[in-house]
Amino acid sequence: MTVIPLIRLAALWYAAVVVAFSVIVLGLSAALTSTTEKYLNGYFEFAALAIATSVITLITVPIMIVMEFLHHGAMFTSMVLFELSWLSILWVLWLATAADTTQANAFISGCDYISDVVNTACRETQAVQAFSFLNWLILMAYTILILVLSIIAHSRQHTGVWRSSVAEAPFFTPGAGPAIPPTTSQPETAQPASYGPSTVSAGGYETQHTAHHLNTSEGGTGPAIAFFGFPTFASGDPNFSLQSTMDALFVPLAGAAGASVDQVKLITCLLVAYPLGSLFIRIPSDQPTLKHLFNIGITLLYFFPVLSLYSAFFQLLASVLATYIIAKYYHGSNMPWLVFAVVMGHLTFNHVIRSIFQFSYETLEVTGPQMVLTMKLTTFAWNVYDGRRPAEDLDKWQTAKRITQFPTLLEFLGYSFYFPGILVGPYLDFNDYMDLINETLFKKLKAKGKNGRNVPSGRKRVAYRKMFSGLAYLGIFVYAYKDCDIPILWCNGAYEILRCLDSHRGTVGPLSSLILTGLGFTGLSLSGGTTWDGAANVNPLMIELAPNFKVLLDSWNMKTNVWLRECVYKRVTPKGKKPGFRSSMITFATSAFWHGIAGGYYLTFVTGGFITTIARLARANIRPLLLPAPGASPSLAKRVYDILGTILTVTLLNFAAAPFMILGVKDSITAWGRLGFYGHIIIGGSMAFFYAGGTKGLRGMQARQATRIVKVNSTMTTPVNEKQFMVPPSFDQIVPPQK
Repeated sequence: MTVIPLIRLAALWYAAVVVAFSVIVLGLSAALTSTTEKYLNGYFEFAALAIATSVITLITVPIMIVMEFLHHGAMFTSMVLFELSWLSILWVLWLATAADTTQANAFISGCDYISDVVNTACRETQAVQAFSFLNWLILMAYTILILVLSIIAHSRQHTGVWRSSVAEAPFFTPGAGPAIPPTTSQPETAQPASYGPSTVSAGGYETQHTAHHLNTSEGGTGPAIAFFGFPTFASGDPNFSLQSTMDALFVPLAGAAGASVDQVKLITCLLVAYPLGSLFIRIPSDQPTLKHLFNIGITLLYFFPVLSLYSAFFQLLASVLATYIIAKYYHGSNMPWLVFAVVMGHLTFNHVIRSIFQFSYETLEVTGPQMVLTMKLTTFAWNVYDGRRPAEDLDKWQTAKRITQFPTLLEFLGYSFYFPGILVGPYLDFNDYMDLINETLFKKLKAKGKNGRNVPSGRKRVAYRKMFSGLAYLGIFVYAYKDCDIPILWCNGAYEILRCLDSHRGTVGPLSSLILTGLGFTGLSLSGGTTWDGAANVNPLMIELAPNFKVLLDSWNMKTNVWLRECVYKRVTPKGKKPGFRSSMITFATSAFWHGIAGGYYLTFVTGGFITTIARLARANIRPLLLPAPGASPSLAKRVYDILGTILTVTLLNFAAAPFMILGVKDSITAWGRLGFYGHIIIGGSMAFFYAGGTKGLRGMQARQATRIVKVNSTMTTPVNEKQFMVPPSFDQIVPPQK
């Protein structure tokens, strides 16, 4: 018996077992619901979820198997890619069912009750729990098996495996050799930058992709993503495909701009969001359903005809549905961390895919929107959790953002697929989204616009000003970045490295079409004008001239920093304690993990964690010595301190950010070596100073200075106390001793 029939038999076996278990769960849940309706005049939520999950499984799994046998892989339901996506959704549903049943199961383990009715309900509940876990394990194991086999086949140049059926996929067929056969070296003549569609034969399949030519052949640049991070496979004439038609519209623009087709598509979507935002705000606030549907519809327009990211959308939808189910039905204290694990794990999986196939930075695929969605979904989970906690246990941000009434599925889908922020962000929390939908923020502040509308005036001026500034930054980036070849930065001089890194900052951030939808309104200024700072994600001036590292981080990717602070930094800190070195390092590690699996990210963020630590120590122990008396002008020493702080912040940023751009660990270390490891010298010297007694000496100087001030000014009666000093964490907290 050959291997392929074995795969077909495995599919039949998993389908038969899962269907059988689903029938059992459906019958048990229906019986349990009938019992509770009869005696308790109600039903268990886990039973309703189990019924729904069973019905979905019984409808879809047999259809997929039958279609596979009837049409021999011709139907889209037989594709490996579709099967992986749908089965992932199913096993998440079964996991949620099992978890919710476990959470709600208050029966004793032996089901030894006086009442036969209670004993029966107890045994039915435990059976639902057991069979739900079994279905989850079977579906997950089968999904992982097919995924691993598909990745192996793809690595052997069978690039069409993702669109073939499971039964006919070349899982164990030997590779067909390199995708593009080597050619004889020929002298090359520099050509102007150009982009265009081309077809490459790879492992028996034709792959339609956008070729990028920039003076010389790039060789390693990956194909444009069209389906689950993988190429679209041409069948017949590619000119008849929707993707090819859309590409034909953007290829001339890409050639004129010197950018890839994917990049031009992305910028086009961001710009089109401006007039669409003006349409969105005109939907009446008493029609929230239309606003939710508008968001979902525009997002579908982005992902399907324009970007051709079909599977990417369904992957995002799977994460959204998994989060909704877990947050709604699991009420345990670990609910937010479960959502965090599921969503971040899904994102990491796609980061691994991107790394395996070495997609270039020019390629637009699922990880970009998924990074934004990860922030949304994890924040939503924490907000729901805070809504179930006592109000007195919450801080100001948690109280303002807590969700006390769980949203409907349509509301949650509208929030998740809010079109101005779906591709590159910034993210927003659920309460802000609902305030936008209902226009409650404008009503609270009694801000009226022209013609008596609730929406205040001024948003167009701010939004389009940000649009033009964003386009200006993009122009500067295209002009300055063309001479910066990131893979060979390590062999250039220090000035070239720093110049290229500096040109990369703040390109897309200022594009804020979401202001046109009404988001970001922060009130009225003293002059009576409206302010829209709530939508800001970057502050270019403070990025380039930040006086210290904290201001720089607060000005760079602001919404991401809020997410890291509220969903990681505070949450990993034990109750009753202040965040310290451990919380900082976990937060920076999470940020690196969120960005991807490249080693350069971890070098950057671990280095950033140490920079934050020494910056905090310097601000707490050195800066107070230079502060002027109340009402006095800053001294020369304070001005010098501020100037040196800005210079040091910028130079340390450029040093730490080098691996973030280079990505490779070896090349990053080489680049640092070309810079003389000056960042590590500053960090190491500062840590040694503060740990070797510098903090104690500075604390004594502050105490003596405070004593002198008290003697001069008798009105000052509060001397400097211990809480005003920041003592470095002890080494046993950073590296615990062996016990």
